[in-house]
Amino acid sequence: MKKSSEKVVMSSIIPRGLAKKVRRLMERRLSPKVIDWLAQFWIQTRILFSRTLFLMVAAMFAIFTWATIEKEIYKESDAFKFLILQSIALAILLHMNLWETEREGRTFELLIMRIPGVNRLIWFKMRVSLLWNFLLLLPFSLGFMWFLTIPLWRELLYLLFLMTVAVFVALFTCVVSSFVKRGLPTAIIVAIILLMISSFTHLPAGEYFQIFIFPMNESLLENWTHKRLTIMLIVNRLFLVCVAAHLYWWLYRRLQKTEKWIA
Repeated sequence: MKKSSEKVVMSSIIPRGLAKKVRRLMERRLSPKVIDWLAQFWIQTRILFSRTLFLMVAAMFAIFTWATIEKEIYKESDAFKFLILQSIALAILLHMNLWETEREGRTFELLIMRIPGVNRLIWFKMRVSLLWNFLLLLPFSLGFMWFLTIPLWRELLYLLFLMTVAVFVALFTCVVSSFVKRGLPTAIIVAIILLMISSFTHLPAGEYFQIFIFPMNESLLENWTHKRLTIMLIVNRLFLVCVAAHLYWWLYRRLQKTEKWIA
């Protein structure tokens, strides 16, 4: 039998000649540290966006585009509901299989050896997915800003609330995936639990602990003073940050138990 001498080359939507020219230009203009970061970002992006995930994200965008046109949104509160649903969906999709490549390929130990420190490992894996979460959320957010003439300061406030929710959902999805170890069941479990969490708004002083709160709620603006509303929103986000920090600690502890993580 003849051994094939052909090289296995990863497919890419960018022509190979153009990719080489861009790489040479970057090497001349950018520092080695920046080039190394861009290379890590590109590799992690290609690992993250499998064909299945790419199709799921494209389908999600099509559904949200259709729903936005069908509902004829004219209010900021309705637009925020669509954006927060999109932010949650993106966070689940981008993180339900975030660690599956290393787990199935039995390369998790090699990843730990390459990146010393669990904190650096978590940041290495999640920074690309969270950046894509933000970039994919941005077109709809800017579109609503333009169509509904939302002031820039309110748009930045909405993005802050949306991304804090995205970070919380991302960490929660990673924690659940460390137990379930399969992408689709992880997504279903996370969606069900988040639906249950959204019912906490009916508790006393629920505004302070509501994760999916709309910061410019009309009833709050009418019945609360500006100072009280500001304090409530700050406490609300601090509460979410504390929950996210606890999830991070939980994920940190799970990653330290390598044998359980890859089993």
